[in-house]
Amino acid sequence: MNYREAADALRKNPEQWAAYEADESAVILAGPGSGKTKTLTVKVARLLDEVIRFPQKLACLTYNTECVAELKERFFDLEVSDDHNLVVSTVHSFCMEHILSKFGSLLDASIPVPLKVATTREMDTYMGQALDVVFGAKKPGGARMKANLVRRTCLDRQSEDWKEFYAAEATVVETYERLLRENGCVDFDDIILLSLRLVEQSAQLRKILAARFPLLVIDEYQDLGLPLHRMVLALAASGVRILAVGDPHQSIYGFLGAKPELIQELAALPNTNVFELKINYRSGSKIIQCAESLLPERKNYKGHQSSPGLVQLHPVEGGLEKQAMEIAKSIIPSILSNRQARNYGEVAVLYLDKNDGDAIAAACVTANVPFVRSDKGAPYKRSRFNRWLEDCANWCLGGWRKGYPRLSELVRAYLAFMPSVEDQAGKDDLKQQLVAFLFGHRDGALPLREWLSKFRDSCLTYLLQEEPQAREEAESFVALYGETLRGKQLEALTVKDFGGMAGSPDYVKLITIHGAKGQEFDAVVMMGMEQGRLPKVGASADLNADRNLFYVGLTRARNAVHITYSGWFIEWDKKKSLGRSSFVDQIAKFATS
Repeated sequence: MNYREAADALRKNPEQWAAYEADESAVILAGPGSGKTKTLTVKVARLLDEVIRFPQKLACLTYNTECVAELKERFFDLEVSDDHNLVVSTVHSFCMEHILSKFGSLLDASIPVPLKVATTREMDTYMGQALDVVFGAKKPGGARMKANLVRRTCLDRQSEDWKEFYAAEATVVETYERLLRENGCVDFDDIILLSLRLVEQSAQLRKILAARFPLLVIDEYQDLGLPLHRMVLALAASGVRILAVGDPHQSIYGFLGAKPELIQELAALPNTNVFELKINYRSGSKIIQCAESLLPERKNYKGHQSSPGLVQLHPVEGGLEKQAMEIAKSIIPSILSNRQARNYGEVAVLYLDKNDGDAIAAACVTANVPFVRSDKGAPYKRSRFNRWLEDCANWCLGGWRKGYPRLSELVRAYLAFMPSVEDQAGKDDLKQQLVAFLFGHRDGALPLREWLSKFRDSCLTYLLQEEPQAREEAESFVALYGETLRGKQLEALTVKDFGGMAGSPDYVKLITIHGAKGQEFDAVVMMGMEQGRLPKVGASADLNADRNLFYVGLTRARNAVHITYSGWFIEWDKKKSLGRSSFVDQIAKFATS
């Protein structure tokens, strides 16, 4: 379907159509299930057709690789390619490729050339050393998190806050950054922070970026923090047209520096249109009613489904493990038998942390419920590189027939992992190796271990062993391959399993509420909803942030939400009996017990 056909469907929704037609900078405030991704992608397709002219590009940025993958798939459905005039990227990748790698040497002689991004292990090591320098053996709880938060939110290092109020954290940050530079590295926060410094300090760079990217589109704006916001303001003042989409009530990354009020500040800029999408196309009216009861002010969201949906509360005596067993043995089977979900893959169990994930995974094993897990306890990390490997597997499974994932995009991403290869002959050789491997291994029945081994030997040797900027990718591959060996979790996995697990109809999804952001399912189970866990209690608790998290979990569902609780939980080997979550109390009058 081309974008003009898709645009016709937007006419039925006045807010979507107005946002689509707007020519000036715009902010789209989009509630859950409001069709914001459709509105964004169709509008971008129009702008590419009507506004962008070579060598200009439109940059469409979002906060993680999962969101990038969704946007690319939506653009594919609209017959839009990002090969030429469209860049679809995470903020980090965009800043790395288009700002820091090209202009970083202008900022600071200590910036390594070529850029070398520290691995997770290196970042952990240098931060540990910095914390030891400042605090010694008596590090206060959460010291690393607080130092990182200060680094992302206190951007003026000449300020009184930096020098006095945040003195200890400032010293940790400065020591950590010195260790990074001494070892020739930058980290992921550096990519954004140094790019911001370049953009704010150089009028010439702002002109270059404005000429190259006259249109900048940012999805999930509420999650992307102060450094990006200041960069956007600087570019907007230089003539870049901004389209931002987000929802302050779905801001759940405050602990990483996200500030939900920033999208409202952006909306207040002169010559900026503001549109609010209030029709929820995803959830039944009962789910919408429960979700809206959580908000501090009424939004009057309207449902589009004919079915009211279901929100059901399940008190379970015995704590988290008993809840997990109830979910695996009773709730999931009832969801399927009552047709609240079409298959296993449309059921998601949402929880707070890895320990919860351990409990529900063990229960699913006992109950013979097939699952795929996406948290810190998962058998492999879905890093950018592993996601690319999954895309390659999907191409081998049949993507080569339907044209998605695009072979050209796989090749482009492959070469981007190896920026040290600059000569065209070397790039052509690598491209031929990749294409030959993919065409020669279109067999979903191959054991994943065998496929990865052949992939490595055929065309990943340089990337994994010699590319200076691919050390994280090398570690990621080694960890993934190790899990396919005898006795490991992925021993029996095939290429078909690997390529299809994330969207497979055969596996229940086990995922943290944070990880579920941006996804949707027929039925959602939220477990461990106890007061003191969500919301937290005490001096450091952030009720608004916790409310947003509960709200996000609730609104992932189309047809049904099931919530389990026991009224108590164990923390530091002590039982805390604070009752069920106060958020559960708020929605109880609309829910079924």
